[in-house]
Amino acid sequence: MARRRSLMFVAVVALALLTAPVARAALTMERLRDYVQKAGAKIDSADGNLLVTSVSSGGPRVEIRVLNDSTRHRIGLYAYGFGNVADAKSAESLFEYLLVANSELGTGGFFIDKDRDVGYKLLLDTRDTLSAQTFQIKFLAMVAVIRARRPAILKLVGGASTREKPTDQPPGDAGESGTEPEVPVTMVQQVPRSRRR
Repeated sequence: MARRRSLMFVAVVALALLTAPVARAALTMERLRDYVQKAGAKIDSADGNLLVTSVSSGGPRVEIRVLNDSTRHRIGLYAYGFGNVADAKSAESLFEYLLVANSELGTGGFFIDKDRDVGYKLLLDTRDTLSAQTFQIKFLAMVAVIRARRPAILKLVGGASTREKPTDQPPGDAGESGTEPEVPVTMVQQVPRSRRR
């Protein structure tokens, strides 16, 4: 009798899960445009679900690509302009800096894409409602991280001129077929450190 009850319970739960509504992206492109503008950024271009934005105050222009990825139920914020690993004086020093930076960051993280360009990204889940205030806080936090970390990264890359990604090129993990996934900095071989005795 107890086994029958537990089987009935499992069947009811399974039926409830099957009839549950499918999660939808909680943000339209129009609302996302509004959120970006409320954060103080300018929309430089828009193509489908990708906005290329820029913020310029107190230093060099900061470009952030905003990808509304409804299939993954998330908003991806991506920034480039940190240089390329191939230009680094010491790739090991660059990787170590990025690993330490990622461990110190409260949000987002640095990565190296398929072209070996250093980038910074922050992902926001859209399964729950994302308010304009939350988006603004995350967007401005990302701008602050970029402004604080870019000079040190550019120094490690050798001060080489940073080329921006073409505006029609989606970010590294956008999920298009035929693209290689990005290499997270946490997966890069760590530089051995001396042990304290």
